[in-house]
Amino acid sequence: MTIELSLLITGVSVAAAVYFAIKGSNRAEKADIKNETASLTTVIVKLETIGTGVTEIKTELAKVKNDMQEDHDRLVKVEESLGTLWRRHDELHGMRGEEK
Repeated sequence: MTIELSLLITGVSVAAAVYFAIKGSNRAEKADIKNETASLTTVIVKLETIGTGVTEIKTELAKVKNDMQEDHDRLVKVEESLGTLWRRHDELHGMRGEEK
C-alpha cells in the first residue's frame, strides 16, 4: 500500500508539474506576443512618420524646382534686355561719334 500511495503521489506531482509548466509557457507566449505587438506598432508608427517626412521633402523639392525655373526665366529676360540695351548704347554711342 505504501508503494501504491507513493506512486499515486508521484503521478499527481508529475501531472501538476506538467500542468503548471504548460500554463507558464502559455503565459510567457502571451507576454511575448504582447511585446512583439507593441514593438511592431512602434515600428509602423515610425515608418508612417518617415513616410510623411519624405512626402514633405518631395513637396519642398518641387517648390524649389519651380522657383529655380522662375529664376531661370527671369534671368533669360534680363539677359535679353541687357543685350537690347547694349545695342542701343552702341547705336547712340556711334551716333555721337559721327556728329563730332
